[in-house]
Amino acid sequence: MFRTINLAPLKYLYINDCYGGPISNFMSKPKYIRPGEMGFEAYVQIRSDLLPKSDDCRIYGNFTGTGSHKKRYLAHYKAISEALERWAAHEYSKMPDYGFDVEPSSTGVAAYPSMFPIMARRIAFFEAVERWSLISWWHGNLKATQITDGLRGVEGLEILTPWSNESSTVILYTKCGKNFRMAYGFASHTDRISAIKKAEIELYRNMYLLNEISLENVPDLKNKNERRLLFFSSEEGQLHFAELVKKSYSVRNSANVPKLIVDRELEGPWSKYCFVWRILFENANNSHLSNDIDQFYF
Repeated sequence: MFRTINLAPLKYLYINDCYGGPISNFMSKPKYIRPGEMGFEAYVQIRSDLLPKSDDCRIYGNFTGTGSHKKRYLAHYKAISEALERWAAHEYSKMPDYGFDVEPSSTGVAAYPSMFPIMARRIAFFEAVERWSLISWWHGNLKATQITDGLRGVEGLEILTPWSNESSTVILYTKCGKNFRMAYGFASHTDRISAIKKAEIELYRNMYLLNEISLENVPDLKNKNERRLLFFSSEEGQLHFAELVKKSYSVRNSANVPKLIVDRELEGPWSKYCFVWRILFENANNSHLSNDIDQFYF
């Protein structure tokens, strides 16, 4: 059990820039994070001299890290960890042997403040499984089954992955707001219930963002993930998604565990605060890297 101790109260104590740390700004606000569960969403920013601030997100916002939890301080810790992993990904993005030449995003990168790297690697594994599974499912290579229990007012699918004996990957979706847009959330975790709880947080975050957007005044979006979020929330996107869901019920699963491209620590100045690890699997199709909005990857 000592290997899973979260050392954030100690490791993140002096992480703000006033102490010479990398975090320049943080804030939080109360909001529903899951069905019927009030909590907090926290946002933090890495110092601009360490990581240039992006300004291309009009919906998600341009904070470096975001975290949600029913306790405010844990939401802040999650946001800090996400910011640190993005800082590490930025620093390693031009280096060989870390997979950024084939997947330039921070997919499969995870940070965790602990005594040993086992938790950072574990989180990175689930992140890598989730992303690989979504891509494979979208291209018709993995079967999905409808989830009939454990859901709270939403619909859901479980993707049957090569890791189904040790993890569960789910997609949750529901219509929201007066415009009946569709919101989605996806996650991988140790079991179905844990994956559902994790996906609910992403689902509720996207529901909130979609409800804030007026159909009469849709912003001009540069970020492809935001454009995909809006596309799949639309009637056209919903039909596209529903068609694939129907087809995926009859897919015969034959996918094997894919080739492991990266499984290693990203060391750097952030290592003072946490371990950062990356795991990445080889995709059979990389169309998600295009700017096409009809790719279910956001």
